Amino acid sequence: MASKETTSGLGARLFFNAACCQGLKLDEIEKETGIILKRLEKPTVRFQIAQLEKLAAIAYQVTGDPALALHLFPKYCYRYETLLIHLLLNCSSLKEMFQCWSLYAGLESGNTRIKVFDDKENVVVCFDYDFSEQHIWIPEYHLAGCIVNSRMFLGQTFTPVEVRFQHPAPEYISAYRKLFKCPVICNAGENALVINKDDMVKPIASANSFLKQILKNQADEVLQRFIIQESYKEKVQNLIENRLSEGAVDIEKISCILNMDRTTLHRKLKKEGTSFTDVLADTRQKLANKYLRRGYKVSEIAYQLGFSDSSAFQCAFKRWYGQSPGQYRNHLIAD
Repeated sequence: MASKETTSGLGARLFFNAACCQGLKLDEIEKETGIILKRLEKPTVRFQIAQLEKLAAIAYQVTGDPALALHLFPKYCYRYETLLIHLLLNCSSLKEMFQCWSLYAGLESGNTRIKVFDDKENVVVCFDYDFSEQHIWIPEYHLAGCIVNSRMFLGQTFTPVEVRFQHPAPEYISAYRKLFKCPVICNAGENALVINKDDMVKPIASANSFLKQILKNQADEVLQRFIIQESYKEKVQNLIENRLSEGAVDIEKISCILNMDRTTLHRKLKKEGTSFTDVLADTRQKLANKYLRRGYKVSEIAYQLGFSDSSAFQCAFKRWYGQSPGQYRNHLIAD
């Protein structure tokens, strides 16, 4: 959950594998990117996204594969080596796996948010990014990894209902269809997988509840180390964003996660010139704006932001913007 643009090791390992398979020497790649492959074995290691961008550029150049991000997991993932992957492997079902991933996304990146919500007979798994520069290979890597790993975890064929990308359709769109084996929508309002609810309850073959709890405890410890680097406003905001869709988020719940009482958290936020109420309102307001721009329904936004119902959300929205969500969306369309 680091506030800077950082990431962890799995994606870097795969790009290293892709480049080395083309004959590049490991020490040359490390010198060029500043990423030392051996260090990526530690779960707490972080490096700048700019370094990963250099590594990805090298891998794309030497492989000559414009769809490389789609092929990283099936072609270059030789074994699972991250705390997050092992944690997901021990979840009981696909739905629990994605819910767990949404809570522990900070193990992989400080700038990736994963939201899981119901939509009639389907479940939508949405990936949202805070990186200053958006690269097409980032959502490609995540969504391709989801599909490849889900099929492997289940030990059976698995096909989503639909895959959505925010970017325009690339020239290699046929590679999308070959991998996902379902309709692929580009220029969509979100980067997301749409999965049938019946598929989400399928059991993961390697699930082990005892081992999962051990891994969750370790994951909590690692996340706490990352949280220490942030201001308390950033800590609270990140925790709120990751938990809003679970229901009401209050200062008692957040202070408990931070291992302090509510009075201590209130004092620390006041020292930074803010309060829990302000951070919660600011976070909801920012996300409401983002979700409306992406075409989410009012009911979906109310759920994602932890409101009791759509009416409560609409009242809050009118306080923030002086108009209803529908009026605000119409102005966006007009502009």
